[in-house]
Amino acid sequence: MTMRPLRGRRGWERRVDEQVERETAERAARRDGGATGAPDASTASAGRPIGDGSRPLPRAGAAPDRHGPGRRLPDLSGLPPLLAGTGAFDDLRARLGPAGIAPPGIAPAEIAPAAALPAAASGKGRHAGLTAVPHGAKSFLAAALALAADERIVWISRDAEIGDRVAEELAAWVGDPGGVAVLEPRTALAYERSELVADETAARVAALSAWRSGRARILVASVQALLQHTIAPDDLPDTPRRLKPGARVTQTALLHDLLALGYSPVLEVAGKGEFARRGGIVDVFPPSGGLPVRIELFGDEVESLRAFDPTDQRSTG
Repeated sequence: MTMRPLRGRRGWERRVDEQVERETAERAARRDGGATGAPDASTASAGRPIGDGSRPLPRAGAAPDRHGPGRRLPDLSGLPPLLAGTGAFDDLRARLGPAGIAPPGIAPAEIAPAAALPAAASGKGRHAGLTAVPHGAKSFLAAALALAADERIVWISRDAEIGDRVAEELAAWVGDPGGVAVLEPRTALAYERSELVADETAARVAALSAWRSGRARILVASVQALLQHTIAPDDLPDTPRRLKPGARVTQTALLHDLLALGYSPVLEVAGKGEFARRGGIVDVFPPSGGLPVRIELFGDEVESLRAFDPTDQRSTG
């Protein structure tokens, strides 16, 4: 059984889908070999296996399906600020010092282990070691530093799977899934000669853009994701390009901007980082979006913006 390419998915989503498809293929092979029993439990409501090529992409709209269908993260953002009034937390903030200034007596090259370290605002080091922190309290402490101390946090995890779990915890403590960005690693190994996967590039650019613009206060990355090369910070705009109905923009200027931002022109948009033009309509799939957007222009005015499903090209909202 050949697995279909998983486009427009995050790294953790691809890993889950690949595992499901492998298990589905193994069960189908056992059934074809003469095994009998109840129907496969992992079949869709329409009777098609989950891993076959006819399964449509999820109609992601508002909430990402990182947390499962119908599941909402609790908003626990009121709890981390309670830690700000304790003496231990004030002592940690004093040892870190103000942003951009290294605490006295700590050399810039001296790095002590900690659960999460605030990102330095300049080349000067700001480090403080904190040991014996229970595993379940590490994300709570990081969220307190982000909310109460107004720090920007980079959480470095051992691997991508642990990073996904930590990102889910941090999103609950912060109370805003958009406040936590996940830098996914590329599937290609170091020094492996392989083409870049467009969806992986788009996901990494979206995470770095959210971090650079300040929309995300916490960046979660695995060691592998941090070691892999990426674009320079100056190549990312400080603020994203925003369009809304009624905005004035010519189609020529819009297409020129998309090309300058690295979007690829195609006949039909199917993956992130692509755009297509048909008459007065421009379809764009932003790296940070769950679905592509159909921009309908009337002259030099944006008449409407509609999300659409790339599998059938029909508008969803």
